[in-house]
Amino acid sequence: MRQSVLADASVLLCRIHPKEVMTFTVDRKGQSIDIPVKPAEAPDGTGRIGVQLAANAQISHITSKDPLQAVQLAGKQFAKLTKTVVGGQYHVYACLLQQLIVCRESQQLCSRVLVCHAASLCFCKLMF
Repeated sequence: MRQSVLADASVLLCRIHPKEVMTFTVDRKGQSIDIPVKPAEAPDGTGRIGVQLAANAQISHITSKDPLQAVQLAGKQFAKLTKTVVGGQYHVYACLLQQLIVCRESQQLCSRVLVCHAASLCFCKLMF
């Protein structure tokens, strides 16, 4: 419980003091070590240290001038979304096919479980 409270306090200090050097003292194998930390300033003005997930997109809203332009804008967005989804599915299926060919060439029994496992590996490769 104490470590959790200290971690929360450290995060709060980093968030409210962007670009300011602070010294954290940690205990490593019974020895106290001072570590200087300078949080980077995030887009929202808060301080951040380490690796954190953050939005990597900017949202912009476009208002159409008339119904024809609304249909055109919707069509562009639909085409972009369709391309993204179909492209992702293509990569998963191509990877899955490659895994099944390897399975067949090595003369292994391709059970349903193996096919599902191969599909999950392909999906993970696509995501990460």
